[in-house]
Amino acid sequence: MNRIVGFSLAEGLDQESQNSLEKTLDKALQHFPWLHRLSIRVGRSELIVWGHGKLSERLHRGKDGVLYVIIGSPIGGINWQEIEENCASKSYKPSWDGRFILIKISLQGSHWTMWNDWIGGIPVFHSFIGKGCLACTLETVVVSAGGFTSKDLFLPGLISLLVNGHLLGEWTIFKNMKVVRADCCAERKNEGFVWERLNSVQPSGERWNKGWDELVDEMHILSREAVASVLKNDVNWVLPLSGGVDSRLIAGIGCKMGVNFNAYTYGPSNWNEVIFASKVAKALKLKWKRIDFGRDYLAEHTKMWADWFGSALHFHGMYQMPFLNALKNEPQGRILHGYMGDPLAGNHANGLLTTHSESGLTELLTKSWVHWSAKQVKGLLKFPVGDAIEEVKQEIEKEIDSVKGAFFQRLMFLDFWNRQRLFIYYQPAMYDYYRGVETPFLNREYAKFCMSLPLLALEGRRLQAEMLRKHYYNLAEIPGTYSSEPYILTGKFLLKRKIGAMLPRFLRIGTFEQFSSIKNTFESDCIKERGKEAIWPIYEKNEYLSEWFNMDKIDQAYDRALKGDLQSVIQLTSVQAIAYRLLSAESRER
Repeated sequence: MNRIVGFSLAEGLDQESQNSLEKTLDKALQHFPWLHRLSIRVGRSELIVWGHGKLSERLHRGKDGVLYVIIGSPIGGINWQEIEENCASKSYKPSWDGRFILIKISLQGSHWTMWNDWIGGIPVFHSFIGKGCLACTLETVVVSAGGFTSKDLFLPGLISLLVNGHLLGEWTIFKNMKVVRADCCAERKNEGFVWERLNSVQPSGERWNKGWDELVDEMHILSREAVASVLKNDVNWVLPLSGGVDSRLIAGIGCKMGVNFNAYTYGPSNWNEVIFASKVAKALKLKWKRIDFGRDYLAEHTKMWADWFGSALHFHGMYQMPFLNALKNEPQGRILHGYMGDPLAGNHANGLLTTHSESGLTELLTKSWVHWSAKQVKGLLKFPVGDAIEEVKQEIEKEIDSVKGAFFQRLMFLDFWNRQRLFIYYQPAMYDYYRGVETPFLNREYAKFCMSLPLLALEGRRLQAEMLRKHYYNLAEIPGTYSSEPYILTGKFLLKRKIGAMLPRFLRIGTFEQFSSIKNTFESDCIKERGKEAIWPIYEKNEYLSEWFNMDKIDQAYDRALKGDLQSVIQLTSVQAIAYRLLSAESRER
């Protein structure tokens, strides 16, 4: 496997900024000693790339001296001649699916152009620093090279992080740092990055009048083709198997193709994710292993995660580390991830519609996932934030209005281009650094199909549920975390549920274990186990944090988290991201 997973591209930085860039990059990449690294001088610019295998396979020098670079995991062949011929046009749409960035750097190194996938699944952070410019897939590198301090914080971005757990649009939590938009051609110019939307995937009403059975069969064909287009490229795959739909659908399609999966599920044995995944593995005769993540993963891995993701999103994803570390002793294979399968099938449609109306504004992206409410934020911070909250509302409205289509379709793109792009991206990114990742549902034809469906077909994944009933009966009759009932209600399940309801909890074992599953209190358990160490750096010596925040509100959230309150745990994760930045700003300003 030859793959670049990240890059840094800089031009005109002063020595202090360049030193900060290299120091921070070294600190992040020290956690991944298996990754190769390559530096190339392109005129006045310096490109640094890192990844797996022979990185030069993802670089190409054109006849005119222009350098072309491919980042990520594009699905489809790479034809450098075709790229050279088409990259002269800003409207060029790369022919790949999957997560990718295509970069074109002029011979002199002063002109950069980037194309990305329709979700923007690999965020690129950029800033003009002094007389120079820097773009990088690691937020931490840009912040460090920019020398940003607490005075550079962008309050509306900070509010969005506290409320939603992630940023919006081009925002970061710093005024002078932006993130490249999704599905665009972005060109570096003197005034910043200028971008044009490529419209690779757009909403339509093309299938609103089609028959139900026809839609079921078409979804089956397109989802199967999307997954098969990835699985056909290798024989051995690593499959994180959850209790949800996406991973079991990948498994079902792959087993029909004769693919060899090594499947893993992380968590305690009496958790529904594990219980249902084990049933899927048994039904498909998969090689399957459970990996326990214990109670130390927050304390053990939060600092490493911060070196990696910084304040690009709330502190989230450390639970993946026991699984990823366990892979070091497991059979080889790239990791499959169901990125975008869940939202494309419509699982978030109802939550978005209950959050937003066509006549009102809200600072929430979705009521289904809120850290601190606007009212709570006003009490959390020590200064007026009313104007910043209004700016967040206006930005969400702009995001909704940036898409043409029915209101529910525009809301789905609000989710795609913000929550999925600037929060959920962390998971395939983590997998990519360890084994390389493939994201089969990040497929344009499948996405166009889903975005041409009527709302009725999308609500609660209605059409996908029917597809599973018709084409994957053995998987549809297995319960999942997506619903209180399996998609196919059998007499056997109903009888077991009735008996299970009558049994005392300690007797709900074996075939009845799914009716006594434990709640997800794992983050709270980590905090109970290691205390304040698990929510680093909130309680590090940090004068700025107490200047910005009412610490009694944070202390109260911590006390509730110790008692098992999940909402308080979530609230602390967004404070962690800001505390991390205030801590680094304090050390820089001393």
